[in-house]
Amino acid sequence: MGAGTAALREVPAAAEAVDRHVFRSELVAVGTWRCPPQHPLFRDSGPIRDHCFTFPRTPTIIQRAGRRVTVDPTVAELYGAGEEYGRRAVGGHAAECDYFAVAAAVFLEALRELDVVSAEAAFPRFPVETVKVEPSLYLRQRQVFRAVAAGGGDPLAVEEAVLDLLASVLAAARTRPPRAEASPRRAARRRVLADEARLAVAAGFAEGASLGELARRLGSSPFHLCRVFREHTGRTLHRYRVELRLRAALARLEQGADVSTVAHAVGFSSHSHFTAEFRATFGLTPSTFVGRGRQTRGTARGPSLGARA
Repeated sequence: MGAGTAALREVPAAAEAVDRHVFRSELVAVGTWRCPPQHPLFRDSGPIRDHCFTFPRTPTIIQRAGRRVTVDPTVAELYGAGEEYGRRAVGGHAAECDYFAVAAAVFLEALRELDVVSAEAAFPRFPVETVKVEPSLYLRQRQVFRAVAAGGGDPLAVEEAVLDLLASVLAAARTRPPRAEASPRRAARRRVLADEARLAVAAGFAEGASLGELARRLGSSPFHLCRVFREHTGRTLHRYRVELRLRAALARLEQGADVSTVAHAVGFSSHSHFTAEFRATFGLTPSTFVGRGRQTRGTARGPSLGARA
């Protein structure tokens, strides 16, 4: 597939020993690269499959377009799909990194949305090869990677988290001045999109719609939708959906439904996931909430909302 193809590519069979996806959707992929110096793919692993940004774990010398680039855990590497490069070992270290790839259409939209390059650029690329990674960003990408690698995370949450990391990396890579504030008409369109997204998510909060699916329903791009929704609601799409699910769960629990039944009915993948989100949001477990409700119903007279403690 070429650089302009929307779909993210699978790891080739020849590279599976050193290259592994821990998550892959139509929009983003998250993976690991662990290659010892003696491996045949160490010096030349072929062109980059997809637009991606990587966080090195070890120092390595990268040869790109005739230039030598030294990378280490204090920087992120930025690669365009189809780009060729080579490696040289430093002190016998293996080449180790975690990477985040994005579909070509998403990458181009991110460049345009953040005004990193001209929207008319024929062959969009990251404007620089590496960016300095501040401790807060490094920690954030580690938290995202660990959650994904552990098998946790709603696909919508993973996609939003990766696009948020992409926005941070592009902000650090910016080589042109920020774009002026949006016009009133454009701002109004953004508010309408945010409202339509709220309605779309609320109408199907128990469903597991992905970011790509939501964007298609709303006639938007995934990257633009993420940024506009957070700008106008202060939440990610995933967090908004979780809050809707938890509020719906309260009503079902009050009606006496079983906790596990409620968890699956409102869209949670497991009892444990539901319990963890419920406790983090409301400060108690679903079972405790149900138990307190039974105690209240068992009293001759319910508590008065106007009573003093």
